[in-house]
Amino acid sequence: MRRISILFMLLILIFLFSVSIFAQEHEGPPPEDSKSHRMIEAIKIWKLTEFLDLNEEQMVTFFPKLKKIENHRRTTFRERRKKLLKLKELLDKEKSDKKIKNMINDIIEFDKEQKEEEEKLREEVMSVLTVKQQAKFLLFEERFGEAIRKIIKNLGKTKRMEP
Repeated sequence: MRRISILFMLLILIFLFSVSIFAQEHEGPPPEDSKSHRMIEAIKIWKLTEFLDLNEEQMVTFFPKLKKIENHRRTTFRERRKKLLKLKELLDKEKSDKKIKNMINDIIEFDKEQKEEEEKLREEVMSVLTVKQQAKFLLFEERFGEAIRKIIKNLGKTKRMEP
């Protein structure tokens, strides 16, 4: 019975992640890989639950906090990219050093603020886990990220080879 309720909880969490990702991806034109992105998120939730050996109570609090971090990272990435594009425009238009320097300072300040915010969110996530689960989580994040990058890299090679 406990296994069924954990499986049910996991399915609910996967659904919630999928819905939130779907909603975010449609802020502009839908990206071509939105289905694959949702699949990666679902696999991540499944693997995390298994790897960390989360109980029901932990799952209920852990995944919403993890979702906050991932939303923050996504938003930060977009905002930083916009700032860098603006910096490039300033350089291309040969604007004054003062304007360029102001933009550089803006990006540096933005990076500091976002790092602090992410650290707060990470502390919230870690507070749900035991010490061993925290260690496993840090290792998981590193390994999962590397695995996904390798898969994407290999897919890129495969697509280039196709006629």
